[in-house]
Amino acid sequence: MFTHMLCPSMFVFSLKATECLEKALQGIGGIFVENNKFCVSVHFRNVDQKDWDLVEATVKTVLRDFPALRLDTGKMVWEFRSKEVFTKGDAVEYLFNHLLEDLKTDRSRVLAIHIGDDKTDEDAFKMLGEKGYGFGILVTTEPKPTRALYSLEDPSEVMEFLEKLVKWKEEEDGITELP
Repeated sequence: MFTHMLCPSMFVFSLKATECLEKALQGIGGIFVENNKFCVSVHFRNVDQKDWDLVEATVKTVLRDFPALRLDTGKMVWEFRSKEVFTKGDAVEYLFNHLLEDLKTDRSRVLAIHIGDDKTDEDAFKMLGEKGYGFGILVTTEPKPTRALYSLEDPSEVMEFLEKLVKWKEEEDGITELP
């Protein structure tokens, strides 16, 4: 079985940090705390701008209870991550290897696609390209340097791409809709 040495401790901190953050931030409208197993994200994109300082102060206060974690910033998001080097690229590699080794999936049937809109996604784009596991898609309205091979402009284009991908796969497998 494939196991990354950081994964068990990351899952534990992830659960505890999520619980603490949800409790501490519960009164702030528009906040979204997401447990990603490998990190915990606090999305404040939908929070009233007058509350941003409160979100930041609360997040930093909660972080003090987790000395093994560091705080990273992204596009309208704070992320609690292990101080050990463990990037989105490591997470994608872990999941890819789990799929192949633990679930006994045939490598020729797997193509990893990482879709992201943030600088924290660059490690995943890089890993996919270097390992030949798949490719990255950057979601952006403006051209910028990236390791992603492709780009889409916005979430609606991402949805359109994913719907076409599913339709293509269903057609390839001979799956048709029920009458």
